[in-house]
Amino acid sequence: MKLNHWSFGIFTPNLVLSISIVCSLLSIFVVLLDIAKNPIKNKLLWIIPLLFIGNLVAIIYLINREVHLRKALR
Repeated sequence: MKLNHWSFGIFTPNLVLSISIVCSLLSIFVVLLDIAKNPIKNKLLWIIPLLFIGNLVAIIYLINREVHLRKALR
């Protein structure tokens, strides 16, 4: 089942792909702002993989966010 073969009314494959790319970039941008705003250690070690791997690193960061914030505030 390819995305190119799927069409449902106004939801064409190009529209679905465009919406998913915008959502992906928005989530990466929000996590980048969170990393820059909060006093976590080793910010560069989070930012570089976030730019290359993207959403996978964003999910890992959000899962471990509280732990990193507690360590930074000690």
